[in-house]
Amino acid sequence: MWTPHAEYSALGLNTTLRQEVYREHFKEEPGVHILKDIRLSVNTGFVFGSDVFRKQLERESGYRQSFLKRGRPSNTIDM
Repeated sequence: MWTPHAEYSALGLNTTLRQEVYREHFKEEPGVHILKDIRLSVNTGFVFGSDVFRKQLERESGYRQSFLKRGRPSNTIDM
C-alpha cells in the first residue's frame, strides 16, 4: 500500500498546503554543478550523491560507484 513519506507529510497540515510548499522547492533553478552531477549520474549509471554516500553504497551493495584509474596498470615486477 502507498503512504506519503513523513517528510512530505510534515510540509503542511493538509494536501493543498503541502503541495504549495513542495512546489516552492522547485522555483529556483538548480546550479550548474548540480546539473553536471545529475548528468554524470545518468550517463554512468552511478548513484547521485556525495563521494561519502557513493562509497558507503559501494561497500554495502558490492557494486562499483566510482571510476577506475585510467590507463594501463603499472608494470611492477618483484625481483
